[in-house]
Amino acid sequence: MVLSPDDPLRHPDLIEMARRLRSQLESVLDAERAAAHAIARRSETMRDRLIMAEDNGDRVVITCCDGGRRVGRLGGVGLDLVVVLGPDREQVVALRHIVTLETV
Repeated sequence: MVLSPDDPLRHPDLIEMARRLRSQLESVLDAERAAAHAIARRSETMRDRLIMAEDNGDRVVITCCDGGRRVGRLGGVGLDLVVVLGPDREQVVALRHIVTLETV
């Protein structure tokens, strides 16, 4: 649809209003995307996050229920355990003992 120069939809106020509405729509869509991402993140299990960290080759810091920390890259993620490759040794950690997981 081509608008003629005399068309009332070409009024400067309407053009500015359309710009503002487009900008608001983009803001709302960005907020919706962020909310969907947050919901998806909350529904991930610890194992899901560990598998993602292993796939990405991320360096992780795992805090265990005994207060110990394991630092390194992940060598493998099983159904109930994870292998952390530290600088000088491998450590096997049961998933049920993991309290926090950070990627660094």
